[in-house]
Amino acid sequence: MTFYRGAEGTELWFDEIGPADAEPVIVLAGGPARHPVYMGDLAGFGENNRLVLPHLRGVGKSPAAQEPGRATWVGQAEDIALLDQALGGGPKLVLAHSAGARVAIRYLQQNPSRVKGLVLITPAVDWLVRAVPDRLEIAARRMKEEAFRDAWRVVTGPRTYRDEPTFNQWQRAIAPAGYAHWGRRSRPTRR
Repeated sequence: MTFYRGAEGTELWFDEIGPADAEPVIVLAGGPARHPVYMGDLAGFGENNRLVLPHLRGVGKSPAAQEPGRATWVGQAEDIALLDQALGGGPKLVLAHSAGARVAIRYLQQNPSRVKGLVLITPAVDWLVRAVPDRLEIAARRMKEEAFRDAWRVVTGPRTYRDEPTFNQWQRAIAPAGYAHWGRRSRPTRR
């Protein structure tokens, strides 16, 4: 784990996976603000690529934002620009999952010449498209599945997590709602 200087000189941390001499790929976790450890090596992508997984503000070893607006996706994109400089500058592939896509898109808007390519995995970007959301229709079709029903109650209920352990518990409870099928292959295994 290594740190770089974000805005205001704050020490922000990142993990690296893969060969140190490979070209860096900036990998932004979803959540929002979820610890990037769940990304692993991206199913083997880290074997030949140097994955750089930043701990966004308030995640992992990176401290919470002290300045209003610094923890927003706009502020986080400014931190990613400083991470890019710490990695030597130059165009890089940026890969983002879910809510991390918002940070990645803002980073691309701010720094188009520094992005070699943008890969968005299940982006949480409803605001980018003019499509009628279909999540309620999908949920209605899946209500016959007990695991989905239980997860949907949590998804649509109050957010009561207040710390990392309760947030992790909440994430585990809603997991069945994020998969098309909640079977043995979908369920995470404990390490």
